[in-house]
Amino acid sequence: VSPLHDLDVLPSGEKKKPHYHVLLDFGQAKKSWEQVQEYISPIGGVLAPVRSNGSCDSWVANKRTCARYFCHLDSPDKVQYNPDDVLCFGGFDFWAIANSTSNKYATIKAIISFCRDQGIYDYADLMDYCIEYNDMWYMTLCDGGTYVIKEYMKSKTWRSGQKS
Repeated sequence: VSPLHDLDVLPSGEKKKPHYHVLLDFGQAKKSWEQVQEYISPIGGVLAPVRSNGSCDSWVANKRTCARYFCHLDSPDKVQYNPDDVLCFGGFDFWAIANSTSNKYATIKAIISFCRDQGIYDYADLMDYCIEYNDMWYMTLCDGGTYVIKEYMKSKTWRSGQKS
């Protein structure tokens, strides 16, 4: 269950109605729209499936992407919600899902884009930023992403020195 999304705004600037996002995982069992509705109706939930090729067989194509959306981890233009406020039940591990290996490359790409856009080419500055504002990036750096990022920063720093 995501943190309460109570700060989201529409493109018009109008505040969205506060809401939660919930990820239900039924494993390999296929559930109909009606069956899932039975789970969420008692709590006032509304189904908003992400459809793949118009079929409800795969409402959410990627569990990792869904989990990361709970806090807008890949949308720096949106309000950032605290991942520590995600509620997990039934053995779900938010961090394991949101920071799965399949996401490592996308996360490193996002970090590099951020560094380029913000002009950050000092690893300590990046690490300080991650410690303060982005746990997911911090975990990626600690779990093997540092080498690529440092090499990128070193190359950008070297290149900028050559142009002087």
